[in-house]
Amino acid sequence: MGDANARMQREKIEKALMGAAILTLLIVAVVYGPPAWRMRSPQQAVRSYNRALVKKDYAVAYDLLADETSAAGNLDSLTQVQQQLIEKHGALRGFEEGPMTTRQDSGMKEIHATLIYEKDKVPCIFLVKKENLLWRIYSAAEE
Repeated sequence: MGDANARMQREKIEKALMGAAILTLLIVAVVYGPPAWRMRSPQQAVRSYNRALVKKDYAVAYDLLADETSAAGNLDSLTQVQQQLIEKHGALRGFEEGPMTTRQDSGMKEIHATLIYEKDKVPCIFLVKKENLLWRIYSAAEE
């Protein structure tokens, strides 16, 4: 009888530990998963950034910026720049991804893309750099 009770207690403890492990993994996936998933490659970082801009989700776009880029400005300044671009070109509707090259001096990736606004198509260059194993937007400029 004692062995059966001990076995049941072990099974309860194992189930509780398994549940705690699963809960921990879910929390990590929710907190760290989405941004990390969006930044596994330079192209994914640029796609995620542009998709956020199309949706006018400037907070997500800001989170995809490189540390030194986000330190140079804030979410309000990013929002203001995007609103100025919308006034100039109309709403951002999408983007077409172009070729990618590596800058020899810095190791950053240079991705050419065309932003598709209501009124215009604007060729741009995105510089993307790796920070803490994730690709982040360092800069974006019209060609």
